[in-house]
Amino acid sequence: MAGHYEAVLDALELTRELSSVPGVEITTVRPSFGHFNIFPYPGPGVPFFRRTTLKRIFASARGGDPTRVLQVNHPRLKSIGYFDIVGLDAKTGQASRDWRDDFDSLEVYNGAEAANRPHVESVLLDWLYLLELGHRYVGTGDSDSHRIQYQWAGYPRTYVALPLDQSGDTGAPIDKVALIASLKAGHAFVTSGPMVDATINGVGPGNTVTTAERVARLHVKVRAAPWIDVSEVEVMLGSTSVARVQVSPPPKALPAPTDLASAKASTIRFERDFDVPFETAGPQFVVVIVRGTRSLDNVLPYMPIQPLAFTNPIWLVR
Repeated sequence: MAGHYEAVLDALELTRELSSVPGVEITTVRPSFGHFNIFPYPGPGVPFFRRTTLKRIFASARGGDPTRVLQVNHPRLKSIGYFDIVGLDAKTGQASRDWRDDFDSLEVYNGAEAANRPHVESVLLDWLYLLELGHRYVGTGDSDSHRIQYQWAGYPRTYVALPLDQSGDTGAPIDKVALIASLKAGHAFVTSGPMVDATINGVGPGNTVTTAERVARLHVKVRAAPWIDVSEVEVMLGSTSVARVQVSPPPKALPAPTDLASAKASTIRFERDFDVPFETAGPQFVVVIVRGTRSLDNVLPYMPIQPLAFTNPIWLVR
């Protein structure tokens, strides 16, 4: 069934603090093609999922609504990952069986896989390869929590950029239509701890920068709570690493902030400009990856995951 939380939020008088968009996970069976998310999806029924085809699944999921987001979930998860089931080679875009590429977002970082850093990194590389092939898939992260114990909700999560008057910060309700549109445009980053702000010429992920220059100036700022480890920042031009910088740990003893400005300043763990070489005439993109090595299980019991964050691409056209 499609999930709805509006009535619960209304009963708890939390509609100004929280907003909900209904959606559904499509768990395909007989044959299995993997798991997909679709939102917003009002229900009450669900898209085709049993004894059907990918074409029919995708068509029923969209339901003629161009605003919906169709997402591929955990594409390499054991025997239920779409990419593994269809035998996809992300570097070439070729698959060994039925394969459709007309989805909107890809769950790059899944909570059930978060403790396996090499696996998450391999899916992240799949995503970068597909972007290099010309796809504009939005990278997302979801905790995929199925229980209260052992699976903390919100690790990882996807942050979406919205103007103040649409994000609820001015007291007005969160604009759900704008939220979905911003996510679909790629104005987002994914994290299990570090907060990443990356811009080129003042614009961030999901946007396109057109320039005649041979070098793009990238500004990166990383914020994190004291218990979040930030060890390195990597800048990717497509699937190629162009910079990888080690981050020094903060001092163990810091004076307590006395005002909001000093509190905000104390969260900055890294800030720097990068010159990204940009020689090719065709479209390219920049993605920033932030990694930590110290596990989070000292503050989140049973969560032996290392902090990780990445931006969606900033596109470059010369």
